Amino acid sequence: DVAEKILETPLVSSVREDKVVWDEERNECYSVKSGYKLAMRYLIGSDKYHVMGNWNGIWKAQAPHKARHLLWRLCRGCLPTRSRLLERRVECILNCPVCDEEFEDKLHIFFRCAVAQDSWSAAGLSSVLHNAMYQQTNAMDRIFAICSNESSDTIGRVAMLLWCIWQNRNDKLWNDNVQMPRQIGRHAFDAWNDWYSVHKLQSNNVSGTTEVDLVRWEKPALDWVKCNVDVAFVAGSGRTSMGLCFRDNSGHFIAGMTQWQQTVISSVEGEAWALLLAMEEARHRGLNRVQFESDSKVLVEAIHMKRRGNSEFLSIVHDILSLMSSFINFEVKFLRRQANLVAHTLARAANSWASFHRMGGSWDRGYLAHAAVSRPEWKTRPSGSRPYGRIGLDSRLYELIDQADDFSEFPEDLRSNSWRLTNAELKFLERVMFLKDGLIEDGYFIENAEDEHHLRHELVFDLFDKTWHLKESMRVHEELMNLAFTEEEAVTHRMKVLEEELKMLAKKNEELCVSNKDEISALLFKRRELARLEIKTKTLGESLKKINDDLTTSKKYKRALEDMQTMAIDAIPDV
Repeated sequence: DVAEKILETPLVSSVREDKVVWDEERNECYSVKSGYKLAMRYLIGSDKYHVMGNWNGIWKAQAPHKARHLLWRLCRGCLPTRSRLLERRVECILNCPVCDEEFEDKLHIFFRCAVAQDSWSAAGLSSVLHNAMYQQTNAMDRIFAICSNESSDTIGRVAMLLWCIWQNRNDKLWNDNVQMPRQIGRHAFDAWNDWYSVHKLQSNNVSGTTEVDLVRWEKPALDWVKCNVDVAFVAGSGRTSMGLCFRDNSGHFIAGMTQWQQTVISSVEGEAWALLLAMEEARHRGLNRVQFESDSKVLVEAIHMKRRGNSEFLSIVHDILSLMSSFINFEVKFLRRQANLVAHTLARAANSWASFHRMGGSWDRGYLAHAAVSRPEWKTRPSGSRPYGRIGLDSRLYELIDQADDFSEFPEDLRSNSWRLTNAELKFLERVMFLKDGLIEDGYFIENAEDEHHLRHELVFDLFDKTWHLKESMRVHEELMNLAFTEEEAVTHRMKVLEEELKMLAKKNEELCVSNKDEISALLFKRRELARLEIKTKTLGESLKKINDDLTTSKKYKRALEDMQTMAIDAIPDV
């Protein structure tokens, strides 16, 4: 395998000696940053530190980055719960700081704590919490199961809820400030909806801008030829394929070429290799004024800045610059990927053809131009076969017949000049004249055969055109089906969101009804108490009235007694 990889490595003419290079950097020079990244990638990829799970589901969740990062920390085992701190030999209390009832670990704080369970219900995610598929014995497996079976929106809401639960736990631990489960769930629900609305609005703005900024392929200037190049990497094939296409200032196809190598190189090296082959092909075809376009901005900038270095990429760039120094009318420009579809299609199709394949050439350039004018749809069809022509054979046939006619006048010239021929020479001339007549007859037969051959190829081309149109219609139908499926998924997603919102509204309505009932009961109780107070007030009023009457009577009696006493005192002296 190592020997095959060495033999499959593409060679660069400017590199004459073997060199030791650092493959982790673009300039292939060692740096501490790239060395650290390589070491960390090796450590994380080892069996000791590698954790199997649906990590893509976590990072694709529709949630803020802080919530996804919390899921990553939870699944990597680096969340500082009290059980984890004890494992790291940190002395601390093991009870849950929120409920103060059970041992705090990841499963308890997020799934089994009473406050956490009520928060799940308040956020409208109780169906996810109590789902039988998500009852694993540890939190990491539960998170991976949710990421594998739920939509990215639901995963995002779960991540936001877990972040709010963890935030409430830390607020209780450090600030002695705790929220009610209803507040936690409501905060998670509102925070996720606000983030999702802004994120969706930004996505719509970006997509709208992209539709406005669509670019198209532009024709070159007069007397110039434009060459588009691209490289493709087909997964599983172990090949690097390239495609290039030459077109004139009218946009007509001139020539094309595809090639693949049984090796996998980096994308920038593949783009540079494809551009170098395109320049060599232009030189081979005698094209002097060529604009080369590539969708690799790194490659185009490296050529314009004339970068030098020891890396394989910069070595290929050095060969490109050397070739451009010999052809001053070779230009390299950057082209967006949307306008480079022809070269991209050729590069993708190269994997199905021979390792080296040419389309068009100097001998059939006139035929291709005629075909491009008479059948303009042919230039847009990716064809794997070279169109055959009759121009070369017909011209040679008529030239040979003209030469034979000139030779037929040779005996007459000899006779007019009184040149005597021997019998052998006469027999030779007669045989030549006989061959000339046969050659002329065979020439017309060959011409008819060529016409038939040409008509047959025309039929083949018509068949290719019909096949291509059929494939195009199938592709359009497939795109329409994909759009329909996408719209159906969007409608299904919207229905799920509306169902979740409806559940939240129904639950809120139920809570409001319960609270209204409680308030009505309290009001009725207060009303009864007021009625009792009114009765008591009335009774007290009547009692006070009787007391007042008694006081009045008592006062009258007192006055009478006082009068009697006064009279008695006055009567004592008389006695």
